[in-house]
Amino acid sequence: MKRRDIGKYGICSLSAIPVRMKPDRSSTLLTQILFGEYVEVLSVKNKHWIKVICLYDQVVGWVDPKQILFLSTDFDPAVSIDYGVSLEVVQPAYHKDYSIPIPIASSLPYFDGISFYLDKKKFSFSGQAIRQTDDLVHPDLFIKVLRRFLTAPESAGGRTVFGLDSSAMVQLIFKIFHIALPRLAQHQIEFGRAISFHHEMALGDLAFFENKQGLINHVGIVYGPKKIIHIHGHARIDKLDQNGIFNIDERRYTHKLRIIQRMDHFIDFDILGALHDS
Repeated sequence: MKRRDIGKYGICSLSAIPVRMKPDRSSTLLTQILFGEYVEVLSVKNKHWIKVICLYDQVVGWVDPKQILFLSTDFDPAVSIDYGVSLEVVQPAYHKDYSIPIPIASSLPYFDGISFYLDKKKFSFSGQAIRQTDDLVHPDLFIKVLRRFLTAPESAGGRTVFGLDSSAMVQLIFKIFHIALPRLAQHQIEFGRAISFHHEMALGDLAFFENKQGLINHVGIVYGPKKIIHIHGHARIDKLDQNGIFNIDERRYTHKLRIIQRMDHFIDFDILGALHDS
């Protein structure tokens, strides 16, 4: 690939592509870019590697330029683009005589409910997706989305239901509802407001955990009264109390609780309260 073929901006036109720490296929996987997410090219090493910043969450790393669809020079990332976010675990999108598997939480540019556009190509999409329309999330829909991640295998740096880490799962679930969070748990903790008492935690709250050095190393989502969905070997539901996560299978605490954060105006808590009271 020649330097002139590489534009300043690009989009992921495949299901998901790896972002490496170094320009080496054996290098650490930092994250993955999902279908429909944009990147800005920072530098070009050779025909095999370019350094990019992921525009969704500002992660910087190295990708294979052959896996990026480069956009025309008139693309402006500052211009807001209406898009949907896929709700399906995996769903094909069709363009003429080929299809692309679209994993959950992928972006669908210019989605109108039945189709979207990728670099002026029209794709049909028959699955469910959420557009930027609702300010609040109904608890029933939120729980439905949480359950779609259950049993997803743990994979450091991964960002799909076929392999992901704890902070990626949290980021993707909130992305589905058009709430942007950083890629890493130590940055996600800066969002929302702290819950004073653990017994006040509610569906959708973020629970953060620390290691022996006091550093944030894990995050999960409050699933219900004294329950959490998180990644430990795979996405699972465990017990949660003021001490941390109690693993039902291992019969021990696996993660020490640091703090619980609430994303205000995210879930319709009036509805949630009515459900709890019923």
